[in-house]
Amino acid sequence: MVKHKHRLTKLNIEAKTAVCESCGPTGIRIRDSRLKNWRCGKGDTARKRGKNKRYNKKREEIRPKPTLCEICLLEKPLCWDHDHRTGKHRGWLCQNCNTALGHFYDDPNNLSRAITYLMNNRMNSKDL
Repeated sequence: MVKHKHRLTKLNIEAKTAVCESCGPTGIRIRDSRLKNWRCGKGDTARKRGKNKRYNKKREEIRPKPTLCEICLLEKPLCWDHDHRTGKHRGWLCQNCNTALGHFYDDPNNLSRAITYLMNNRMNSKDL
C-alpha cells in the first residue's frame, strides 16, 4: 500500500486548488489548521467508496442491528465494531464498550488480566 497516494503538488492555498498525483487537478481541504496539513478533496470520497466496496453490503444486511449493546446489554446508540486487522465485522457495541476494547488493544489477554484485577480488588474492598 502506498503511504501517500494523494500527494499534492502545485498547491495554491488562496484558491484552494492543487494537483494531486493520483487525481490530477483538484480542490483541497485543510486537515489540521494548526499544522497546515492540506488534503486532496477527492481522496476522501475515494476512501469512502473503498470502504463500502470492502464490506460490499450494507452493515445491517451482514448482521442485523440489535437494540442492546452486545457487551454491557444496555440500550444505547450502537456502532459498528470490526477487527482492524481483517476489517471483518465483530458485532454492534455502544461507544463506551467499543472504545474500551480499543484501549485494551483488542487483546483478550489484556482483558483477562483486567477481569482478574477487578475481581481481586472487589474481594479486597469487602474486607475494609
